[in-house]
Amino acid sequence: MKIIERFNSTNLSTVEFCKEENISRSSLATWRRKLKKKRSQRPKSTKHAAFVELAPLPTESSPSSMNSEFELTFPGGITLRWKG
Repeated sequence: MKIIERFNSTNLSTVEFCKEENISRSSLATWRRKLKKKRSQRPKSTKHAAFVELAPLPTESSPSSMNSEFELTFPGGITLRWKG
């Protein structure tokens, strides 16, 4: 998708850009469609980030909230682990 980033960062017309990059206009159009489709499949985000407080629950084996662990996995595979 870097080709679309390059296209968007120029002031060239589609014809000029494709000639400079040595690609066909149909190829550029295909990549633009793919990027648009990929972006439309992402979950809609809010304009403002929301704060969510996470508080550990004490258990019999670990009554102190100071000895807690949690794991949060985000879409895309990023995982946040906390051991405290």
